[in-house]
Amino acid sequence: MNLELTEPEARLLRAQLVRHIVELEDELSRTRQNAIERTLTSEIGSLRDVYGRLTSMLDTGTESSRTFAVPNVGGGVAGIGHVAKAAR
Repeated sequence: MNLELTEPEARLLRAQLVRHIVELEDELSRTRQNAIERTLTSEIGSLRDVYGRLTSMLDTGTESSRTFAVPNVGGGVAGIGHVAKAAR
């Protein structure tokens, strides 16, 4: 599955992902239930993956009219925590 986005759309989606990841990380830090912790950890990991792919595509292109196809592939991003904390 692919999703085509313009560069402004991709940047907006990435910003919204960061906000949502921050919210989930805050919720994760407050929860004491193992089942919820596992679910949140899984969701955060998936969202970090999408964030990483968007960032990679945005970093490789600078044309404002460029479109981005977000492929359905894996690969995590370790640096989202720093970006998410900076977005607070």
